[in-house]
Amino acid sequence: MKKDVFAKLLLSGASMAIAVAVSTTAQAGQLSPSHTISASRIVTTLDPNDPLYANAGDNLRTGIGFLRSPILDSEEGFSSFCSGAMISSVHVLTAAHCVDQTFLGNNGDLIWRPGGLDGTDIGVESFLINPLWLEGTGILGDAFAAGDIAVLRLEEAVPEGTEFYDIYRGSDEFGVAHRHYGLGTSGQGDTGGDTFDLVARTGLNEYEATLTSVFGINADIAPDSQLLYDFDNGLAENNGLAWWASDLEDSDGVILLDQSLSSLGLGDEEVTIDGGDSGGPSFITTDEGTFIAGVHSFGFSLSDAFCDDPAFVFQPDVSCGDLNSSFGEVAGDTRVSFFADWIDSAVLALDGEPVDVPAPGALGLLGLGIAGLIARRRRVS
Repeated sequence: MKKDVFAKLLLSGASMAIAVAVSTTAQAGQLSPSHTISASRIVTTLDPNDPLYANAGDNLRTGIGFLRSPILDSEEGFSSFCSGAMISSVHVLTAAHCVDQTFLGNNGDLIWRPGGLDGTDIGVESFLINPLWLEGTGILGDAFAAGDIAVLRLEEAVPEGTEFYDIYRGSDEFGVAHRHYGLGTSGQGDTGGDTFDLVARTGLNEYEATLTSVFGINADIAPDSQLLYDFDNGLAENNGLAWWASDLEDSDGVILLDQSLSSLGLGDEEVTIDGGDSGGPSFITTDEGTFIAGVHSFGFSLSDAFCDDPAFVFQPDVSCGDLNSSFGEVAGDTRVSFFADWIDSAVLALDGEPVDVPAPGALGLLGLGIAGLIARRRRVS
């Protein structure tokens, strides 16, 4: 069974690659053998500079931006970069790992720039990280840890006219197109991300499953709190979730595709995330309006140690062993509706209002790598 194979890979501890995506003001480099530095990006199906992916026109969102902080002990002046979205004139919603000083190795001086490169820097006054992230609920360290969500309060309000967004509180995020936003490195699905430019881009994808439903992860802590989507190119052979979620195998133990997850994408508008897109939003549109449904968190693919395994001959990644946001890879977002009460309480607490922040048992979310697969936080430094 596929989940049994995954469990064996996890328990083996073999060839685990946990990469942290970071981006710099000048260059990209190697922080350590286990941490790969790259930049934030929305990776697109067509040329990323095609107007189809522009943060403009009907798709313009002025309330998205990037978050940066200097890295400690960095002679080169490295800064970490993440994305985020305004949820009021002074509050930003982002990923916990983007502001966790221990995880990031930053100096705690956070700067928010709404609107991206054309915006104006605003200092971060304070922030709250979801307790489940701080408790370290992940597998093998922070792999797929719950609680990867944070709320920031800015030192001053964003400029007049900057948008801010309501959060989604429903439970029907699946099987509909969501619009994703991110800033930074770009690329195309056949080769992955490769160019750092901090330009805001957008495109579509759809949530098809949760980390709990596919692997059983965080079932007792924060069930179904991580939303999964894959980067489709219209070909069944590169349908990532149909392979990872499959319990089917032939008589030789070769894993087959689960045809119940048959979506092959949204055509040219299909996109995925990569480093630096961490904390960025996905939006769902309903009859009531447009809301933030997800916070970009992680991605994963099969580790190169298993690319030649006969049982995995049908693995979907077009660049097996290289986690680069290419077709066939899977990404995950924090499910905002799961954390809606906590977000409300965090906003009040940051404003100095007396409030009981929900207990950790009512919270949760995030993910990273596991043995037998490659996973990466979608941040940049």
